[in-house]
Amino acid sequence: MKPVYLSMQAFGPFAAQEEVDFTRLGENPLFLINGPTGAGKSTLLDAICFALYGQAADNEREPAALRSDMADPQLLTEVQFQFALGEKQYRIARMPTQNKPKQRGEGLTTQATEAKLWEIPADGNEILLIPKKATEVTERVIELTGLTADQFRQVMVLPQGKFRDLLLANSQQRENIFSQLFQTSIYHKIEEKLKQRAAGIEESKKEYDLKIAGLLESADSSSEAGLKEKTSQLKPLVDELKTEKDRAFDQFMLSEKERSGAMALSELFRQKENCQASLVRLEQERGQLRQTEHKLARSRQAALLVPFIQTQEMAEKRRESLRQELHTLALKMATAGKKQQETRQELELATSKYQQKDALNVHIHELERYREKMVLLTQKQVENERQQAAFQQINQTYATQLAARQDKQQQLEQGRTKTVGLQTFVEGLSDAVQQLDQVEHVLQLKIRYDVLLGKNQVLKERVLAEAASVERARQACQELYQENVQLQIQWHQEQAAQLASRLQLNEPCPVCGSTTHPQPAQAQRVLLNKEDLEQSAQRLENARQRLQKIENALVQSRTLQEALAVQINEQLEMLGDKAVIPVGVLQEVCEQARKRVNQCKQARQSQSLLQEQLAVFEQELSQLDEALQQTQEKQQVIRLSQASLENELKLRLAELPESFRDAAVLEQTLAVSKQRLALLQNEYETSQRAFDQARQENVQVQERQAGLESQQEQAILALRQAQQACQAQLEQHAFNSEQACRQAVLAAHEMQALERYVEQFNRQQYELEGQYKTICEQLEGKILPDLAQMESRHEQIKQLRDQTQHAWQHHAEQLNQLESVAVKIGRMNEQNAGLAREYAIYGTLSHIANGRGDSRISLQRFVLSVLLDDVLADATVRLRIMSKGRYQLIRKEDRAKGNSRSGLDLEVMDEYTGIARPAATLSGGESFMAALSLALGLSDVVQAYAGGIRLDTLFIDEGFGSLDMDSLDLAIRTLLDLQASGRTVGIISHVTELKEQMALRIDVLPSARGSSIQVKGV
Repeated sequence: MKPVYLSMQAFGPFAAQEEVDFTRLGENPLFLINGPTGAGKSTLLDAICFALYGQAADNEREPAALRSDMADPQLLTEVQFQFALGEKQYRIARMPTQNKPKQRGEGLTTQATEAKLWEIPADGNEILLIPKKATEVTERVIELTGLTADQFRQVMVLPQGKFRDLLLANSQQRENIFSQLFQTSIYHKIEEKLKQRAAGIEESKKEYDLKIAGLLESADSSSEAGLKEKTSQLKPLVDELKTEKDRAFDQFMLSEKERSGAMALSELFRQKENCQASLVRLEQERGQLRQTEHKLARSRQAALLVPFIQTQEMAEKRRESLRQELHTLALKMATAGKKQQETRQELELATSKYQQKDALNVHIHELERYREKMVLLTQKQVENERQQAAFQQINQTYATQLAARQDKQQQLEQGRTKTVGLQTFVEGLSDAVQQLDQVEHVLQLKIRYDVLLGKNQVLKERVLAEAASVERARQACQELYQENVQLQIQWHQEQAAQLASRLQLNEPCPVCGSTTHPQPAQAQRVLLNKEDLEQSAQRLENARQRLQKIENALVQSRTLQEALAVQINEQLEMLGDKAVIPVGVLQEVCEQARKRVNQCKQARQSQSLLQEQLAVFEQELSQLDEALQQTQEKQQVIRLSQASLENELKLRLAELPESFRDAAVLEQTLAVSKQRLALLQNEYETSQRAFDQARQENVQVQERQAGLESQQEQAILALRQAQQACQAQLEQHAFNSEQACRQAVLAAHEMQALERYVEQFNRQQYELEGQYKTICEQLEGKILPDLAQMESRHEQIKQLRDQTQHAWQHHAEQLNQLESVAVKIGRMNEQNAGLAREYAIYGTLSHIANGRGDSRISLQRFVLSVLLDDVLADATVRLRIMSKGRYQLIRKEDRAKGNSRSGLDLEVMDEYTGIARPAATLSGGESFMAALSLALGLSDVVQAYAGGIRLDTLFIDEGFGSLDMDSLDLAIRTLLDLQASGRTVGIISHVTELKEQMALRIDVLPSARGSSIQVKGV
């Protein structure tokens, strides 16, 4: 990952917006981030880490605490960071949770955490990947870079006071970092897959064993041998029971057959009796059948005469209908003649009135001409009134404009007087700001100086306490050493005594070979066993480890004390004689200077606003003068127009008669005349239409009367013919009257019911006679059986069958269950054998791959140990150069005690002593060189393996102050070599020698209004 662009707004000491364009520094720059203490050098790393992960570089501050206290409340805290990953570029914008002024009303509201992520293709058109959610942006950054926030701080950023973290990380922490960098998760997945496969096989075998035990328990057997024996005993009994069951079943089937035949014969005797009784009942109902057949015949004859009767009735109805219609038409004819006479008289009267329309039209035309002249007169009167109102309004406008000009002139004079009074404060602003910057800088230095003194006192007390602990631990270690030496001497003496007890006279000694033994060793009264000696050695080893741990802590504390002393001296040099001034006094002076600056700023702002207002006043005054001139010109135009309009009104009024000069009277007269003309026209047309309609109605009535009289004669003739035909049919079919014929006719449902009755009677008689004949033929020569005796014997045979069936079924089910259990157990034993063979492979592989062997190193850790060796080899090359050949980094290969994971722990080989010791025993400067070498070596190896992680950039925050001049030169030479290999290296330091040697730098400049950034050397 390479930085491209960084923007910080209201972030840390940067009150406004500050930008860093890293492309201006070159392709692979080695640059210095320089500035005084507290200016905000490390804030650049905070901004990069915050943009990527939402955390500060040291992870000791909450994101909300990164907001600048000097920023304008309206300006939100935001960081934008653009970076390159290979050929692709991305941009992030992130804001922390912060308070901001409400858009409406007073008070504050909370701005929630927000982040956005864009991808920037080669064409420069950004693609928004994540629009708002900060957590999603952080997850995507981890996915893109392959590093978490902690890992980023350990391998790409060496924050102030944290550069030893990667160096002193334990084996587990280093495994997490390296597995992410080298993408070795595949080996961990192999470990997990093997572990899961072995556990699955083992679990499956346990399940089969449990199932076998359950099957044996269900079969009431304790072992497979017992199950086999039980099965062999039960099988002959089942065969014997099956033979008895088959014999009883055959007897039951024979009895069932005899019983069914007897029941069928008894049923035939019962059916014969039922047929005889049914035939007797039908013979008794035969008389009713004859009556029904006669009734059906008369109904069919009457149905043939119904059409003749209906035709006669229709002819009578038609004759009566025509008679009534002719009577009604005669009344209408009389009414139509009378109406025609009345409408003729009304038409003659309307015609005589209609002749007055010509004179009325002439009068209306003359009135309309007067109305047109009245409209023109009214328009001129309205225009005259409008001009009078406009003249009054323009006079009022002139007075208002004149008063406004006088007020504006007075405001202009007052503003000029105030501007002169504020000039004194404006001229003193520069001196006030300079004085405030100086006082604030001294105050910050003083506060940091007091904090450092407090830390130094605490650290001094801790060093004294740790030194005392070291002395006590050394004394305890010496005592345990003496004790162990005494025990070893006693152990060897006891061994010699045991050997002497086995010596024989004239036989050679196994130690010296002598055959004489003048003074053989004697055993002590209290014997010492080997466990006492091992426990003593263990106590001594524990004491030594505790001493080493305490000495390491003491070295670290003294290193911190030395670094703190350097910082205190730097602060004291910058403060000078102001170091003795109390913080409270400096704060009061700072507050007074800040008030003076605010007063001057307010005066400058007020003066600027007044000058803007004066310019506006002068412009408005000029506009008012122009407006007054225009208003006077409009007054003159309106006066001339009004005089011309009044002359024209007098001429228009003279053209109208005296009686019609009122518009309302003229309109009313015209309306009455038009209404009268319309009334005459309407009366004439209405009378003409009424007469024409009455005449037409009279003609239609006469024509209708002639047609109805003809139809009446035809209807009388048709009635006579229908009556003659109907009477002839009644006489032919022996009906006395029409009423008798109608009564004989049956409804359709009654006819159907009687026909079904006759049909069913005949069919039932036929079926019963045939059935009775068939039954008699079947029963010929047979007698009625005794069913009760036969049923009793059949029930006894059935009970015997059920008993034998139940006995056989019970024992057969037991046998089937035992055989089924045996088959299932056999299959499960085969499965278990296969699982055992499979576990011999996967179980062994899982045991080795997951680090359960003697070395206790997993597959992934073994691979990482090989990679770590490569990293240490590369790092040692740089460390030997910077340490002048004294130190090299090596991997500790001893197995850790207990269950702790090992294989990735580091040690430092000291060529001066030839002894490997923990990295924690290095001094501050030595630790910095080792950590820097390790970070550079890791970067080289990761790039060489191309595992998807690109470590193109390294930021180093402080640490150079702990190096002497020679070591500093060597470190810079190492970083120059790294730059030449295509890496970007940024150093954060205030060391003067670095500033002199590195022209390419980013200067952070502090001030009372917030720090600013300048890029130098480009």
